[in-house]
Amino acid sequence: MTNVEHMEIVRHVELAELERMIESLESSDMTRAEKDRMKERLSFVRLRYKGYSVAKATDALMVNRQSGYNWQAAWNEHGFEGLIPGFDGGAPSKLSKDQKHDLAQYVLGRELCTDSVCDYVKSAYGVEYSGMQIGRILRSEGLVYRRGYKIDYRRPKDPEGILKKTSEWYWTNS
Repeated sequence: MTNVEHMEIVRHVELAELERMIESLESSDMTRAEKDRMKERLSFVRLRYKGYSVAKATDALMVNRQSGYNWQAAWNEHGFEGLIPGFDGGAPSKLSKDQKHDLAQYVLGRELCTDSVCDYVKSAYGVEYSGMQIGRILRSEGLVYRRGYKIDYRRPKDPEGILKKTSEWYWTNS
């Protein structure tokens, strides 16, 4: 038997109420990403209410078929609340806030490239981060990565008060 639905959609609300729910998302206090996800999920439920199979509804919305089955199972069990995205914030940071602040203070006093900072974090805290993640951490602490001017024979003996930059890329205050 082909084209037989294995899971029926539970009609928690009428179709007109479902369409009002979709329209009312714009005035909700959700973020733009959450509104877009909810609109897509409720549109899937609306298509299922109209008689579309899971396969045809997911094809119409251009989403993965397994996502459609997951959304339908969530709708059947919990209704509207089951479709709300449940983000938990991701994995916890390997460094504490105090350690990140101490790292920023360490870097601020020195002209270090990102690779040197990665090596320092590995030796000081026993944590391995990529250069990209170190950059994110230092930017979150208010530092920026800048390139200085080339050092040449015309450089004064005491350049800190006169020249703005040195010859290397390094992390500094914004």
